[in-house]
Amino acid sequence: MRKITFLMALLFAGSMVLNAQNNLALGKLVTTSNTSSSDRPVSKVTNGNTDRNDYWNPKVADNPTLVIDLGEVDEVTQIKVFTYWDGGRYYQYKVFTSENNTDWDEVVDMSGNTTPATANGYATALQTPKNARYIKVNITHNSVSTDEVHIAEVQVIGNDTPADKGIAVGKTVTATNEANGYPASRIIDGIILPTNGTDVYDFSNTCWATDDNWYQGNGNQYPSATINLGGKYDLTALRVYPLAYSDNRTYQYKIAVSEDNATFTDLVDASSNNVPATSTGFEHSVTASNVQYVKVIMVGRNNNPNNSTHLREVRVFGVSHVNTNIDETKINNYQISVLNGFTLLQGKKLMLIKYFNQVFML
Repeated sequence: MRKITFLMALLFAGSMVLNAQNNLALGKLVTTSNTSSSDRPVSKVTNGNTDRNDYWNPKVADNPTLVIDLGEVDEVTQIKVFTYWDGGRYYQYKVFTSENNTDWDEVVDMSGNTTPATANGYATALQTPKNARYIKVNITHNSVSTDEVHIAEVQVIGNDTPADKGIAVGKTVTATNEANGYPASRIIDGIILPTNGTDVYDFSNTCWATDDNWYQGNGNQYPSATINLGGKYDLTALRVYPLAYSDNRTYQYKIAVSEDNATFTDLVDASSNNVPATSTGFEHSVTASNVQYVKVIMVGRNNNPNNSTHLREVRVFGVSHVNTNIDETKINNYQISVLNGFTLLQGKKLMLIKYFNQVFML
């Protein structure tokens, strides 16, 4: 009975998906058509500072509205709005969500609010989670002033869709060439800053970039970035996001993989690519087993006004590699099945559960 209980616990653990609830808006792009004081830009509402004196201050008469772009569609469960507070004043506003920045759904209605603001902000849990990329906040009233509203921070709480970000996010990466201020760590930060279809909004926070002498100085040694996945994986897909820009620039690259960071095998060859980069990136279906290192080699660019090359993100998809080198004589005549990602080998005297690279004997 104890063995069955242990088995069930493992199976439930393998089937659970743990999505951390976090502030999806932190550091993300925020735009507005409203003016404010030069030292109080709208970017303050996503800078992570909820202090009441660190606020954006548009005019009430201008129907102040801001739009936060999360960069991709995520599951939103709660909205928190932090305003200036003094123990008595209150603010009124509405919040809308959208997947395409065109069709909006109202998710928060605080237009009748009379509860004084506090240091804890106004927190509203959504009745049902919403899939959204864009968050629009329309502030309609400040109870003590008809001149300005004061928004310190907007937090968008939800699930950061970790499965869609792949297995490379937050791992380590080393590059053979980095322009000053454009580190390779950006290609695995999980953030794809949005484009408006042609132009990237904030180039300085977007990508890994090589210096202008990347090809002359290195001869045939093209610049590369190598991602260490921190363990062995069987890969199923790769998604590459070069910089999208209005000049229809194209980038050429190759991707190779390795088990030991010494011997690499070519996996993707986009060295002849002539399709302009877009915000959706390039998807490559692959099959590669027992991979720990993924190397992206930038081999060319066209319609680029300078000699550098730019990569916004690399996403790697796959599952943990399981070592199946088990003595066949021990599993002869045993039934093999797969359940919730576990491989079960069952017989009269033996049951093995292979969970990732671990083997449990029951």
